[in-house]
Amino acid sequence: MLRSECFKGQRVVYRSGHIEAEEGVVTSMKDWYAFVRFGDDRDSRATRYDDLSTDQEGQDGSLHP
Repeated sequence: MLRSECFKGQRVVYRSGHIEAEEGVVTSMKDWYAFVRFGDDRDSRATRYDDLSTDQEGQDGSLHP
């Protein structure tokens, strides 16, 4: 995902090479990171935009037909 594609309140999926995908909601954005609240967490976590996608995107970042 690109910074320009991200907005507060957006539902996203976090994928990193070593853990299972996690769904969350963007709570704020900075230049290099989006802050995302996952599940029942109280606090948001800084995540790289490259590791985020919308739920319509596949693991490789391509849109599903």
